[in-house]
Amino acid sequence: MRYKVFIILYTIISSHFYNGIAQDIPIGGWRQHADFSNAKIIQETNRKLFCSTDQGLFYYDLEDNSVTTLSSVDGLAGVEPTALTSDPASNELIVGYRNGAIDFISEDLTLTSFLNIENSTIFSDKQINGFTINNDVLYTATEFGVILLSLADKQIIDTYERLGFDGSNLAINHVYYKNDYLYLSTKEGLLKGRVNSSVNLKDFTKWDRLIISDSTTVLESIIFNNILYSVTTDHAIYQLAGDNTWTKLFQSSDAITSLFADQNKLQCSVGSQIFKLRNNQFESEVSLNQAGTIHDFKKIDGQLFIAHSLQSLALTTGNDISQSYKPAGPQGKAKKIIQIEDFTIFLPKEKAGFSYFQNGRWKTVSQTTEGNLLPSFDDVNLDLTTGNAIFLSAMEGLYSWDTREISRLSLSSTETIASWTSLAVSPDGHVWALVKTADNIALFNSKSSELFQSNIRLSALISDYLIAPNGDHYLATNNGLIAINVEESQERTLINSIGNGNLPSTKITALSTDLSGNLWIGTQNGLCYLSNFSDVFSGGPVNAVIPIFEGFFLFQGITINSIASDGGNRLWVGNRDGLWLFDESIQQNIMRITSRNSPLRTNRIKQHVINPINGEVFILNEDQLLSYRSASSRAKENLDLVKIFPNPVSLARDNNVSIDGLTNNMEVMITDLAGNVMYKNAANGGTFSWNLSNYSGFMVKPGIYLLFSVNDFGDRSYKGKFVVTK
Repeated sequence: MRYKVFIILYTIISSHFYNGIAQDIPIGGWRQHADFSNAKIIQETNRKLFCSTDQGLFYYDLEDNSVTTLSSVDGLAGVEPTALTSDPASNELIVGYRNGAIDFISEDLTLTSFLNIENSTIFSDKQINGFTINNDVLYTATEFGVILLSLADKQIIDTYERLGFDGSNLAINHVYYKNDYLYLSTKEGLLKGRVNSSVNLKDFTKWDRLIISDSTTVLESIIFNNILYSVTTDHAIYQLAGDNTWTKLFQSSDAITSLFADQNKLQCSVGSQIFKLRNNQFESEVSLNQAGTIHDFKKIDGQLFIAHSLQSLALTTGNDISQSYKPAGPQGKAKKIIQIEDFTIFLPKEKAGFSYFQNGRWKTVSQTTEGNLLPSFDDVNLDLTTGNAIFLSAMEGLYSWDTREISRLSLSSTETIASWTSLAVSPDGHVWALVKTADNIALFNSKSSELFQSNIRLSALISDYLIAPNGDHYLATNNGLIAINVEESQERTLINSIGNGNLPSTKITALSTDLSGNLWIGTQNGLCYLSNFSDVFSGGPVNAVIPIFEGFFLFQGITINSIASDGGNRLWVGNRDGLWLFDESIQQNIMRITSRNSPLRTNRIKQHVINPINGEVFILNEDQLLSYRSASSRAKENLDLVKIFPNPVSLARDNNVSIDGLTNNMEVMITDLAGNVMYKNAANGGTFSWNLSNYSGFMVKPGIYLLFSVNDFGDRSYKGKFVVTK
């Protein structure tokens, strides 16, 4: 049996109240950043209303009106919930995911994860589509059949696979148990099987096939007043008569999103409406005045709660949404994330505007100052001359945002620009845009509105754009690293030949500069960097440095997806195998973050950015946006804002004590009151962290400890103290 058990710590630390109280995370801590807008399923258990969304799970506590998000940070085994139910005998919530994992959450929020389906190598599509319970057996509908699980010990009892009419694989869209029969909704109609020890339901010929038509897929089925009803892909509800013939009762132009029955009524949701069966006809009972789709609904304590496509879990009054219990988060799925000082900017796919994270809170901007809907943005960067963020839209050009108002920039010399691609900032602080004209790739100076043509063809695949510390422009392409000197109208393509780049590969995937001014270059075949830019256009040889780590070229044969340096000038590299942290000299691999040692569900890192103020690393993989608080930050120029946290620090609760606000890489020493040195090391930029262990590896005793810090020149120092408790 493959499962894991966690205790969800939901008090204080992981609770996210609906009023948006922000909380920081300690060094080494994690938090998720997900869009909870599009709610899908509601399930009530233990006076908690659990709600699944496209990107996560949360619950509304009916007793104290709080909203708490749950994620892989809390131990959940999946990212995208696709099925919810509860066991009436144990009051466990059962959650199924797109990846095939199943979580069991008890009354006290103990979490048990069943991973057999997820870890199976037999089937590629393992999505959980639904549950039904008969006594101690959990019938689980999947893309390849039905799995029978014992609710008592979370063991597989049996499997019903290859249930197609010819014994082929058949996806089960929905599973329903009633009166000793199991009903499976499939593309081949409704399958009905008697649950009896004398009937071998593993045999596809033992199932009765109740076919509506050869082309009609059944999505969901339910019995009300001893009559069976089925929802189909043609937006209809059919009723099954006693002679096994189907009658269409209801037809809609929109998809039927749910079918619900209790002892008194049968209801369905369609678009923004809820219908109720009366006199064998479905009549509108609720018609929301707000736009959006009702995916599910539950009446609790006389109040109607809905799972809404825009307002998440919502409470209705009449035909209006009176309250939304939507946890804060970025809106949409991430196209790109960009860090601008203390702002983490989230650019969504196919959505207007952007979201940003600052001081522990997410906010969304979707309209201009004039109230017009913003376009979908493709890039953003900081204009240091104005302090404004400049956003780029492929078709609408540049917008300026001062954190309060956003409006489109009025620019000249843009008539020949066909589309806008990406942004970079020059050493003098103003923004340049990479654009496409009718003929080629060009560079646009937003300060002067000048357009500089290049010889780069429109067919070139450009993955990144950056301006080096000397002012030269660098373009990462699939055919080499293109350098452009605008003032001299010079271009040069660096490739994988000695003297002309010495790059590990001509397919360039990522660019970044570090605090030493080096240009780091990610390729399809590892990593390298340039440190001497003056040679690029001098006519002399140019050879990138390929770091050697443990006797091999760093990441040889592996595609680099993202690069960033932190406040201590340490290098963070993202690839298919996780997120790697190296010291400044690339002599030590300090850390490697993977799905095995973190809340990440997959190792493939698409992108990461680092908040220079507090060292929080935002990590985007295929399914998640998470952040990790690293022990590094930008060094301060003075020591006016030094902070020791937490203080007091608990040996039972905390993993470390941290000092923030130091000047660059200050030496830090910690002693007890008697002057005995407990630990000594240098800060990473402006942050120092200690794991509360002495040089022998033993945890220190409770008491008062002193901190001394001095910079390399000895002209700046800091003294402080903190308390260690049990």
